[in-house]
Amino acid sequence: MYYDANGNVVQPPAKKKGGCLKYALIGLLALIVIAVLASMMGGGSNSTSEGGGEAASQGETSSSDEAAKVGLGQEFTVGDWATTVESVDTPVASVGPSGFSTEAQGEFVPVQISAKNNAKEERTFFADSVKLVSADGAEYSYSTDASIYGTENGMNIEPTNPGNVASGYLWFDVPAGTEITQVKVSGGGLSLDQPVVVELD
Repeated sequence: MYYDANGNVVQPPAKKKGGCLKYALIGLLALIVIAVLASMMGGGSNSTSEGGGEAASQGETSSSDEAAKVGLGQEFTVGDWATTVESVDTPVASVGPSGFSTEAQGEFVPVQISAKNNAKEERTFFADSVKLVSADGAEYSYSTDASIYGTENGMNIEPTNPGNVASGYLWFDVPAGTEITQVKVSGGGLSLDQPVVVELD
């Protein structure tokens, strides 16, 4: 029994409700937080693993994407063309006959190429698909001016019928004294074929 200050009997104070519910909610929230943290830690671990797998995959792709390498005079196929880089000759200052020639900004490197059309219809060999690569990795495109003036022994870049061969010289204007170490030939145009690198010894 409970008495007030005057000694009268009073009802005992009502017990507060919700105490157990409060602790239950706190426990539930704690479990949720633990579950979220565990999920985040697990996700980070998977992400790292997946990232490593992706890196490995990219490494394999890079390895498989490396250009094939051949030497001068060796035939190789890129796209529809069976191609041979016959020679890389001594640089010259100009191309064309006297009085009708073009001067190099640096020097012209003559590259002799033959390419057989292996397609079932006519094709045009893309001179832009041929690049010279220097010892420091710079790439050089062929000179259209030199091809115009060097018509006597320049490469035929007109349509070539199946089984026929386009052959001749392309000239590349490079800084004087540049050390050329490779000729890189790609499929040209929108071709997705991997390029072939001709190593110069």
